[in-house]
Amino acid sequence: HVWLGLRYSCALHFWFWVSGEEGQYQNWAPGKETGECGHRGAVESGGGQQWVSLPKTEKLNFICIKCGGEDVCNSPVKKKHVLRVELGTPSALNMNDPAVGEAILQQMTMKLAEDGITGVKLRWRKQPNGEIFHPKEEKEEEEEKEE
Repeated sequence: HVWLGLRYSCALHFWFWVSGEEGQYQNWAPGKETGECGHRGAVESGGGQQWVSLPKTEKLNFICIKCGGEDVCNSPVKKKHVLRVELGTPSALNMNDPAVGEAILQQMTMKLAEDGITGVKLRWRKQPNGEIFHPKEEKEEEEEKEE
């Protein structure tokens, strides 16, 4: 087996490349994509170049490439992704307390690290009113029930 540079994120529930990009193109062998926490995408030698999902505990060979003289395996990738997060919290908790927000970011960073995603800087985006979080409105809840 040869590792493709593809990992499965338990926290985000998708396959991603070492470069940080989501694995849009996929070539899984029938029944070989598990989407399990900690799994990596690999190619079976002599297996028709289709992919298999293997646990991270299995030792794999890998190939590194250079693009324009730059070592892709060791160059830092800077990408920005914006995600909407829905949190279920006790109503007594002040979600706009900076200490609460920071604690949640630390937990998310640790969960990503468990999935092998390191070097990520998470931060909250402030709303136009200066707050980070807003309570879910009844209209939003009704729309989700209809879907």
